Amino acid sequence: MSSRKRQNVKKQRRMLVYLLAVVLVVLSWVRLTSKQTLVLENQRYITTYDTQTFLLKNEQVFYFDKNPVLVVSDGERVSRQTELFENDGTLQNFYRDQRSLLEKMTEIPKREELFQLLVDKKEEFKDLSDEENKDPLMEEIMDLVYQFSYADLDEEALESRKEEIRDLSVDPYQGKTLIRLGGIHPGYWSNQLDGYESLLAPGNIEALVGMDAQDLEETAGIIKDDTTGMKVIDDDTAYMMITIPKESLPEVKKQVEEKRRGLEENLENDDLQEYLSYLNRRVDVLNGMPQVSFFLEGKERTARVVAVLDSDDEAQDVFVLQLKEYLTYDFLKKRKLDIQLITYTNNGYVLPEKSLITKDGVTSIVVLNKGYLRKNLEVTVTKTMDDEVFLSRGDNESITEGMQLLINP
Repeated sequence: MSSRKRQNVKKQRRMLVYLLAVVLVVLSWVRLTSKQTLVLENQRYITTYDTQTFLLKNEQVFYFDKNPVLVVSDGERVSRQTELFENDGTLQNFYRDQRSLLEKMTEIPKREELFQLLVDKKEEFKDLSDEENKDPLMEEIMDLVYQFSYADLDEEALESRKEEIRDLSVDPYQGKTLIRLGGIHPGYWSNQLDGYESLLAPGNIEALVGMDAQDLEETAGIIKDDTTGMKVIDDDTAYMMITIPKESLPEVKKQVEEKRRGLEENLENDDLQEYLSYLNRRVDVLNGMPQVSFFLEGKERTARVVAVLDSDDEAQDVFVLQLKEYLTYDFLKKRKLDIQLITYTNNGYVLPEKSLITKDGVTSIVVLNKGYLRKNLEVTVTKTMDDEVFLSRGDNESITEGMQLLINP
């Protein structure tokens, strides 16, 4: 074969090799581009439980036949020494009624008994059709409501209040300040009563477990229709009761129960109210209680879980949350709250479940290395939800942010 022919054959072979290489590259590119990819991003992952709850706070109500003329505004924060009213005759009737109520008291009323009696009387009231028969029953209901004002006093404080009322009923113009009205705590002054004041109080937490919201609303409505008065809202602390499935926050429940048992060893008894009162006095101890987060009106908030109570439903627990922040007047005016309780939070990667490969009990994903080479990475699935999975960063250190994942390997 001549030299020229041999050179032509070599050129043709070389061209075929080049062409084959190009074809292989094109085929590889087509194959890769037919695969969907996802850039992995380290992000916060949360799960939430949506629920509705009531806001519980201390509200001391002062009932008047006719509201006196105020020198403070609705929503104004007042101290116990703040002068509240102008000099008019309204206070004389107030102190006369208070004196009459206190003189009938032979012992301090118990909150749980008052609460249950109030709900029972509400049922009787609903069943009555004759308006004349409703009047005496309404008097009984309001007598119970008035007694709530003194349910949190001890015997010494009650006797002291009786003496003070005797003096003020003689000269009511001395009694224009919150402390002379019998104000136990400072807070926000409010001119608006809605009937819930005696019901949604921290002292009623145990009685409220399992209570139907409709029953509360009906009771509050009856009280509101027959009362005139004003109140001061304690802005030091507030509570929420949240009913959630038992499996939602098991570790938090365990911590709370252990801490409560330890604290109650130093208290005179295991009464819930004494325990909560102790936590409220000892903020350093309160700050050692487990903290949970929740979304309220689009903002993330935090609160301390101070107690876990048994629910009427064996599959659920009642978490008692204490709030020390965000206690503005606008917030404390609220009764019902729609919240999203965060039951799980972590950082990591969310990816389609179909991107997982499971073989011989090992789960892995495929990522592109240097833009085109495949690389298998063994992974640990932290959470599965619908058609996605969550891989926590702590369990999957081989994954780095920015990796290109093959969604359909």
